[in-house]
Amino acid sequence: MKPWPENAKGGRSAVVSSFGFSGTNAHLVLEAAPIRDARCAAGQDVTFARPALIPLSAKTAEQLRQRAQLLADALADGIAARIADDDGQAPPSLHDIAYTLQVGREAMEERCALVAHSLVDLQLRLRAFAAERTPAGMHVGSSLSRAGKLAFIGQDADLKAVLIDTCLRDGKLDKLAELWVDGVDIPWAKLYPANAGRAPRRVELPLYPFARERYWLEEDTATVAHHAEGVAATIHPLLHVNASTLRQQRYRSTFDGSENFLRDHRVRLGGGRIEDVLPGVAYLEMAVAAIADALPDAFADLESGRTASSAGSHSAQAQGRLMLRDVVWWQPIRVDGPITVEIELGVEDDGLIVFEIATGSGDGRVLHCQGEARFDDTSGERMVDAGLLASAQHGERWNGDKIYAAFAQMGLHYGPTHRGIRAISRVDGKLVADVALPTIAGDAYRMPPGIMDSALQACIGFLPSLKALPQSPSVPFALRSLTLHAPCPSEVVVVLTPTTGILDGSGGNAAVETCDVSIFDTNGALCVEIRGFGWRAVDGARGFDGGGSQDSAELPDDAGMLNETQVGAGIHGSGTPPSRTSNETQMFDETFYRELLESVSRNEMSAEDAVELGLPS
Repeated sequence: MKPWPENAKGGRSAVVSSFGFSGTNAHLVLEAAPIRDARCAAGQDVTFARPALIPLSAKTAEQLRQRAQLLADALADGIAARIADDDGQAPPSLHDIAYTLQVGREAMEERCALVAHSLVDLQLRLRAFAAERTPAGMHVGSSLSRAGKLAFIGQDADLKAVLIDTCLRDGKLDKLAELWVDGVDIPWAKLYPANAGRAPRRVELPLYPFARERYWLEEDTATVAHHAEGVAATIHPLLHVNASTLRQQRYRSTFDGSENFLRDHRVRLGGGRIEDVLPGVAYLEMAVAAIADALPDAFADLESGRTASSAGSHSAQAQGRLMLRDVVWWQPIRVDGPITVEIELGVEDDGLIVFEIATGSGDGRVLHCQGEARFDDTSGERMVDAGLLASAQHGERWNGDKIYAAFAQMGLHYGPTHRGIRAISRVDGKLVADVALPTIAGDAYRMPPGIMDSALQACIGFLPSLKALPQSPSVPFALRSLTLHAPCPSEVVVVLTPTTGILDGSGGNAAVETCDVSIFDTNGALCVEIRGFGWRAVDGARGFDGGGSQDSAELPDDAGMLNETQVGAGIHGSGTPPSRTSNETQMFDETFYRELLESVSRNEMSAEDAVELGLPS
């Protein structure tokens, strides 16, 4: 060992050569890392007099508090003095710590963030959070939840960019913190512009507090025997493999277009191309199937109700019913070759189940649908209005063959398993549709895509006539709730009730934005109840892009066939829980923010104006 002298440029470099006996040679050039001058760095750090955004995340809420405690302990032990060495390198600043947490740590599901003004301020608030208190200015949330208003806006790529730029311009780091805890990715580099002086550096910080649990593999003899026979097992036609890990409940499916729910659900896209598009109702069945597999005991009563239903009786109908709510379709899935679709489940502290359906991974991940679910213990059963059905037999009726001919003109090509409408009647502002399809042997569906798709196709009845077809179809956008009372049989009666606008029986052009859909079996018992189903025209579907790689503006889907002039600006749903920020208690008006997205998608408002309206002062 000997000293490593500096060269003429003030740096240190060296070469190492190695010559092998076989004639294999190697030549390595080494250079010492540049030394940061503490005095120079301190003189250039004037821009970091402002506060810093500190993000923390973990897989569980308990581990999140453990991370806060570990970081607080490190600060108390004099982390800055310990990391600083003797070669003149500057000790880490508050912004060095913030930068390390922003770019040097994986962003997990459970999150908290705060804006700290000093290392002491950061330490005190971290200790308070670790002690299960929520200090002022601490934002707590989950990336699987979409209750935050800023995250709702952040689903639009243009709005997200403008929102972040506006927050940076106005110094609203708290709003960026709120956005991040709700699951929106933040381009952290924008917090540190190149002309702002010394860039922050990554420093040594406490690592992740892994759960101290042990797991032993148990051989499943049934599974071994099953695979030994060469049989590929699937959980459900829409749910192929349980790909869960210790950190995430996840299911994975691969579709290639040969499936009947894709082969019989084809759409004419831009340029005249006809392609397979996954029906919007398939996402709902996928979510129900995933929850049923993850919580089999909770579905025991529902399965007994299914058996009774198949026998023609609802006397054993389940008392515990699954309810999907606040479902949003961001972007349809187009299948022009094998494609892998994943659904992830999460459970919040109050038992609320959240789900996301996406394709791709990493930076290429595209979110297609998300929503929430819980079990509703309400009892009793609803029966169809016999008087309404009697009136439907004598009212204005549209024949199923003519309806599907109209769909074909609009570029929606339905095959045999998705051509379930026999007739649609208009009675007192409501629609009554007779839907039937052949029974499929071994049917594993609770809500068969063909039946459900046909039920929502009946929204075409809200048009004045089949001669007044829109220029382009509409796509599902959102539904407020869906309650599964019993599995759907192969023959049902569907009642659709407009909830926004008025159906003009005289042939007027009244707008219908959303409707309620009730699906009954042939005995008149309720199977599926949908509240607040909303749709929007494909031409105005920029919001479906979601920053993904697929061209969602080209993708018509399966429900509601109104043109853009007949669809209003908003989807009128119920409110969502209050913001989870400790210093903000106002309710989140989801309708308002959805109207903002609609206005931007129709070019009625710029993204900049939408952010100014939607971002609180």
